[in-house]
Amino acid sequence: MTGVVNDMANVMKGSPAQAPTASAPAGGPAQNLNDISSHLTLASMSADMFGGIARGYGAMTQANTMAEADANHAQDYGLQAKQEILAGQQTSNQIMDNMLQTISAQRLAYSANGMDLSFGTPVALEASTRKLAGMQNSVAGANATLTALSRRRQAASYTEQRANVLSSGYMTNAADTFGGMINAAGTGANAIARSNARG
Repeated sequence: MTGVVNDMANVMKGSPAQAPTASAPAGGPAQNLNDISSHLTLASMSADMFGGIARGYGAMTQANTMAEADANHAQDYGLQAKQEILAGQQTSNQIMDNMLQTISAQRLAYSANGMDLSFGTPVALEASTRKLAGMQNSVAGANATLTALSRRRQAASYTEQRANVLSSGYMTNAADTFGGMINAAGTGANAIARSNARG
């Protein structure tokens, strides 16, 4: 009210009235820059954090995929080991069957010629046939055992590899996730330091 009275007095004296001055808008350019900087900082922190989480998740997903493949390989080789043992047993059975058929045929042949089967050539030949069958049986069993052992070792190798892959995946996941959090914290700390430096 006093300003209006003074203006009227100045007009009556011939002096121009003073134009009312507008107060500066709250904030101003400096405040706007601070707001923009804050938004950029938050965006950068989010990118650091979620980027780390995404990398960790990707590493763990890849590790799980590789581990599943290793588990399947280990299972396959384990089954192959069992199949080798069964195949060896079947081979052994076939050898014994062939031996019995051979001895039977030898006895029939000697009997047809009127030879005594209790001594001499018939007994020696039967003993030789049994010995040969025993050697073949031993070789077949050894081969089956060695092949099965090789398959079991391969299965164990894949099992160990699976464990290593999962362990590496967990470590990479943790490192990437915490790395993203640390980077986000560093970004926030730098922003606070810059803000304090500007006053």
